[in-house]
Amino acid sequence: MSRKYKNRQGLTLLELVVVMVILVALAGILVPMLPGMLGRAHAVNHSANVVEINKVWGLYANMNGGYPDGLDSLISGTGLFSQLPGGSDLIAAQLDDDQADALKAAGITTVYSMDNTTDNATMEPYGATPTTVTIDEDEYAAFLNGAAARRLFGDSATAALDAAASEYVVFGVGQNCTAIGTNFGMQSAPLHFDDHGHSPVEHYSRFGVVFNTAVLPASFVGTVAFHEGHLSGLDDAIAGWHGAHQH
Repeated sequence: MSRKYKNRQGLTLLELVVVMVILVALAGILVPMLPGMLGRAHAVNHSANVVEINKVWGLYANMNGGYPDGLDSLISGTGLFSQLPGGSDLIAAQLDDDQADALKAAGITTVYSMDNTTDNATMEPYGATPTTVTIDEDEYAAFLNGAAARRLFGDSATAALDAAASEYVVFGVGQNCTAIGTNFGMQSAPLHFDDHGHSPVEHYSRFGVVFNTAVLPASFVGTVAFHEGHLSGLDDAIAGWHGAHQH
């Protein structure tokens, strides 16, 4: 081999320029695609988790005669958890005697109270010392308002009560839920990273389960995800999944 090639090290200036031009061209193609790619990943993860939780809740009820307990109340004191997305779809209201009895008959007897002063809204939403609350009359719970109940679950009975609390109560699926770590395939409570880029440290990033308390026992009607300003359900998840796979 000649001395000319033995002593050559690195790239020439012209070669570096060519490499830089190629990298810039690739960046121009890929960077505009990133928001769409992230959106599709979010839609796929969202739909998969909603479907999985729905399946687990059905299996658990069939095998245990009741639904998972130890859910997150989404309530701090007498109001909604301050770091809970969802906007006006949710209302803090007191359970009446029939609603409390319906939940207890469905296996939901104890929930975890949330702490507005927590430093981690998702991993430690209860603060340093978790506190449980027994489901009972006059205890506060997170309710869907009438408009959200109709939009998410087709409840036409609440058509005249858009801004009022419906019969639908929402709880969070946290790590203390009795469905976690069982043989139902949920080794940990699933996370929902919203599409606004909020940090799970500052915003509650779990999924919610919804129960209709107008029947005895209360019936599980579906899973929801908490977004800035609204909740989304199974139909939204399926629509997002199909949209993601059409691109």
